[in-house]
Amino acid sequence: MNRILSALLVVLPAGGCDGAVGSLPPVADPAGGHGPLTLERVMPAAGPAAGGTTVQLTGTGFINDLAVVIGVEPCRDLTVVSAVELACTTPGSAAGVYAVTVTRRDDGATAFSSFTYEGSGGVRGEGDTGADDTGSEAGTGAGGTGGDGGAGSGGGAGGTGGATTPVDYCHLQYPCGQAGDANDLSDPTYIWVFQRGVTEGIGQGAGIVVDVGVGPDGTHPVSGGWTWTRAVYNEDKDGLSPLANDEYGGTFRLPASGGSYDFCGRVSADGGASWTYCDAGGTTCGGGGSADGYRAAEAGQLTIAP
Repeated sequence: MNRILSALLVVLPAGGCDGAVGSLPPVADPAGGHGPLTLERVMPAAGPAAGGTTVQLTGTGFINDLAVVIGVEPCRDLTVVSAVELACTTPGSAAGVYAVTVTRRDDGATAFSSFTYEGSGGVRGEGDTGADDTGSEAGTGAGGTGGDGGAGSGGGAGGTGGATTPVDYCHLQYPCGQAGDANDLSDPTYIWVFQRGVTEGIGQGAGIVVDVGVGPDGTHPVSGGWTWTRAVYNEDKDGLSPLANDEYGGTFRLPASGGSYDFCGRVSADGGASWTYCDAGGTTCGGGGSADGYRAAEAGQLTIAP
């Protein structure tokens, strides 16, 4: 458990899980090299379709020569506050959920999250993650898995608009990879969730919604093409403290065509107004879960027979 805490403390932004910003590291020098580009959170995660919302983007690897785009429109008045924080003002758009893309121009690195434009009418934009796309099969909660858990900062948020509550931490616990035949059901897939003051202690934390889903290989779940199925509470799991995490399990319908795909979980603490995406983490699959933002390379790997 101490090993997990130490690992997570390395990736947490200054200020810890509550998002408070203390002494931030300086902006990375492009000539001196910089770490991986990640986009962990966009706050607020929603604003009016007319635009004009000042948003804070937190992550890693930010430098002065960046571009931030919401859908296809540049985010205005971009300010690189530090190597882990950006600020900009949203352009106007039709109501819907749009991908937020940060691009580092010197090496072409990209990172993704999402932003919801609120308002009546309009066509939903890129990264539509509104109501569940497909699936009525609820996964069973039988057969929990082992391993250590932990807590961290939230991953990329995005959803259906309204008041948002960021999720502290989640990860894909098991399996790290699977294979199957087209249109079959997946193996039971387990997601661990930590929400301070909610999942801690005995029993299911109130207000937590978890889905498991599958999408095109190498893509972010907000970029489209993903389908989601509701998972169910399974049991409590130890993390930073005994019984700190809630484990959810579910199955999803496998794609109809052979090939390689990604799978992961998503968690909402506000009824689907925003989502945090859960790639692999813990001692079973490795990786940082949502603590270092969503990374397609750390998603579960699915192979469908031709």
